[in-house]
Amino acid sequence: NSGSENVTARFESTDTATAIEFKDSTGTVTLETRNDFRFKSGTTINAIIDASGNVGIGTAVPAFGAISKGIEVEGTTAGIRLQGATTGAFELYHNNGLSTIDSRSAAGGSELAFNTESAERMRIDASGNVLVGTTTIDVYNGTGTGVAVTGSGYIFAGKASAPPLWLNRITDDGD
Repeated sequence: NSGSENVTARFESTDTATAIEFKDSTGTVTLETRNDFRFKSGTTINAIIDASGNVGIGTAVPAFGAISKGIEVEGTTAGIRLQGATTGAFELYHNNGLSTIDSRSAAGGSELAFNTESAERMRIDASGNVLVGTTTIDVYNGTGTGVAVTGSGYIFAGKASAPPLWLNRITDDGD
């Protein structure tokens, strides 16, 4: 068998696509090829592996950032995108030497939270503030508990009903 393809089954079509249908009493599922690999339910493409190796689940177009909902894995940008139909997106990608985690809200003002055991432990808010043990910057006024590092250069540490710690460098002494 040296030099042969070892083809077990071949499905050929003179049309632009080849399809295998699986049908039962609840519906039809189709595996289709058109220089890509498509998983279809009825006429809807539920998942696709395109000719470039990009994977889309819940989308027929796995071009990074182009989907309206679903999951895509794309090779050119080296990224993974989780997209809700109306809620926004979460992306992990690497491009031009920079690895990025991106949280996007459909309404704007997106924040990125880090949870353990289903409880939020840290957040980066839409203003770039890093919040640990709190979801608000209000630790600066003694009403909240946690640590806040602001984009404007302040560090606040607070415990509810106790005077907060404020760190604010006002000169360049000690550089």
